[in-house]
Amino acid sequence: MNKAIDFKSVLAPYLSAFVREHLMKGYKYAALQSCLRTFDNYLIEIEHTNTYFMKSDFDKWCETISGHQSATIYSEVSILVRFLRYMCLLGHECYIPRLPKKPLRDFVPYIYSREEMAMIFNVADSLRMKRKFHKSIMMIMPALLRLLYSTAIRIGEALSIKNRDIDFKRHVIMLNETKNGCQRLAPLNNTMEEVLKQYIMYRNRMPITGLENPDRPLFVSGIGKSPAQCTVYENFHHIIKQAGILYKGGHKGPNIHGIRHTSCVHAMLKMIYQGKDMYCCLPVLSAFMGHKHVIDTEIYLHLTKEMYPELIKMDQSVTSSISKIITRAIITENINDNDYESIK
Repeated sequence: MNKAIDFKSVLAPYLSAFVREHLMKGYKYAALQSCLRTFDNYLIEIEHTNTYFMKSDFDKWCETISGHQSATIYSEVSILVRFLRYMCLLGHECYIPRLPKKPLRDFVPYIYSREEMAMIFNVADSLRMKRKFHKSIMMIMPALLRLLYSTAIRIGEALSIKNRDIDFKRHVIMLNETKNGCQRLAPLNNTMEEVLKQYIMYRNRMPITGLENPDRPLFVSGIGKSPAQCTVYENFHHIIKQAGILYKGGHKGPNIHGIRHTSCVHAMLKMIYQGKDMYCCLPVLSAFMGHKHVIDTEIYLHLTKEMYPELIKMDQSVTSSISKIITRAIITENINDNDYESIK
């Protein structure tokens, strides 16, 4: 568990207890630290001496974050609201503000085509070192990129995988450090297992002691340490440039996180082509992506419809038979078995 924050305001004991409780519930330390540290400094600055928080106090605090992005404001207010509710439970009457309207996500992820993914894999396979560089992560890129595409896990989740987390007998990877703080399993198909086994075989040939130990990271650099995400990003940008995929820069993509989005869309396409209903796919994809709520997965449904409009007609042909069955069931509630035979 992360070290507790050293708060200094009059609410310090309550803030510390609140953080400890939320860390045990699985909340991310970084978000709590950033918001509550700033809130603690604000209380010290205004010389707040009460163990309660009034509406006027809240309104003044909101002015200090008014220049932040809407998503950041929503996140910080939601954390403070949870803390004020916590204070009320302890018997300190505090003003509980309403949460602001959650900002709409206008971000549209870049979805790689199957041809682009094939080019990315080919470039990663053909990478060669032009000079000796001990910290190079060139060796991990082919297996890492295939794992991201095969399992739709996040890059941070992939780099946190330890040797002990891979279970080839059960064909899964145990993910312990996830965005939502919930442990989950990532499935491995036969092809991905072969890729990982080959990577592990070559990795263990490196002249570094203990690479195969259970507590050591799966993906390592040339010096046997887990690579930083920024290093992976730099290598990926080099790969897509060689693959002829235009990199726009900033947050416009394409970037390595787009492989996760691509994996979900391609998985949904496969299920629809197999005759499954679009909306019936969502719970399965939600579990596959590690989302807490199905609604978080719904964006991929809209992306799929926009990119492949012909699938809507396919989906209607699948669901039409379901509609007929439902209609038939409603009708037969008020007729006898002989009448049912006449409408079969």
